[in-house]
Amino acid sequence: MHFSYAELNRCNSTWAGGAVSASTARTNALRTMWKLEALRRALGDHPLTVTSGFRSRACNSAVGGASNSRHLYGDAADVVSGSASLCRIVQEARNHGFGGLFGPGYPDHDDHIHTDGRSGFGWDAPNCGV
Repeated sequence: MHFSYAELNRCNSTWAGGAVSASTARTNALRTMWKLEALRRALGDHPLTVTSGFRSRACNSAVGGASNSRHLYGDAADVVSGSASLCRIVQEARNHGFGGLFGPGYPDHDDHIHTDGRSGFGWDAPNCGV
């Protein structure tokens, strides 16, 4: 696998302080890593860089995250790629189990793709036709 717990949690190594227990946050992060792995494969095995993953409430506040952010649950990852366009990433991510996708054209998401594991669909990347 190309993703690690360390990459999904640069906030606090204990995984505590989010909206769920530390063990649930780690379990959610593992699911997210497998989805990201499938997405990477679908993009031709081009690397994806996680710029933000799990956040404790303190970390989330420090970065100006939404009070109900999926990052607090460990099932969100913000990603970029040096080889695939943001629009290509968000369009392909629709087929890889992400309920939440936000990208170019959505406020404050022109430089990354937000992916998360919410139930249902909340996709918004208007500059990419999503």
